[in-house]
Amino acid sequence: MWVNFIETPVLIDDFIPVWSGDNGGTRFASAKSGDIWPCLAEKAFAKLSGGYKHLWGGEIKVAAEFLTGVPSFAISHSDLEPEKLW
Repeated sequence: MWVNFIETPVLIDDFIPVWSGDNGGTRFASAKSGDIWPCLAEKAFAKLSGGYKHLWGGEIKVAAEFLTGVPSFAISHSDLEPEKLW
């Protein structure tokens, strides 16, 4: 991962937070395709951020900057009329 444009190694384990009981499934990042990497990437990002509690309500562009080291931005198309999107 990249922190302030410096490559920073992050050591994590492969224990993923899950819901208990009948609901099951991961608590945070979803791994619908069966891949575990989204959960591990989120865990590493949470570790750099000081814990999962600091990720609540976060934006994907922030994580993208940390993962790639490249400044990111988000574009909202919610204000556009559907026929103008294409």
